[in-house]
Amino acid sequence: MPKRALNPAGLPPPPKFSRGVEVSGAGRTVYIAGAAPLNPDGSVAGVGDMRGQAAACYGKIAQIVEEAGGTMDDIVFLTMYVTDLSRLDEVQPVRDQYFKGPVYPAMSGFEVAALAGSDWLIEVDGVAFIEG
Repeated sequence: MPKRALNPAGLPPPPKFSRGVEVSGAGRTVYIAGAAPLNPDGSVAGVGDMRGQAAACYGKIAQIVEEAGGTMDDIVFLTMYVTDLSRLDEVQPVRDQYFKGPVYPAMSGFEVAALAGSDWLIEVDGVAFIEG
C-alpha cells in the first residue's frame, strides 16, 4: 500500500509518530475499538504495570489487524488513553516492538481521569488501511 508520512516543514519533528499519514490505492479500512489491557480470561494484565498493560493492548491490536488480513505496518492512526502521562516512557519500548518506521502511524494521546476498568492504566484504539 502506498503510504506517506506527512510531517510538514516548520512543525517540530514528531517523536516516532507521523503528524499525518496519506494512504492511496484500493484497500479496506479497519476501525479498531479500544484495546483494553485484559488477559484472555478477562482478568487485568499486569495490574499496576504500564509496560505490561501496553503490551496487552498492542498485542490485541495486532491480532485484530491480522484477523483482517493485515499487519501492524497497515496501522495508519492510533489513539492512546493513559491515566498518567508521566509514565509514557514505559509505553515507548512496547510501541518500538511493533512500529519500525520509516512511516509511523499518526497518533494522538490523552491523559484521562479513569478508564472503563478501575485497574486499567492504558487503552489504545486505531485505524488500519489494508491494501487489496
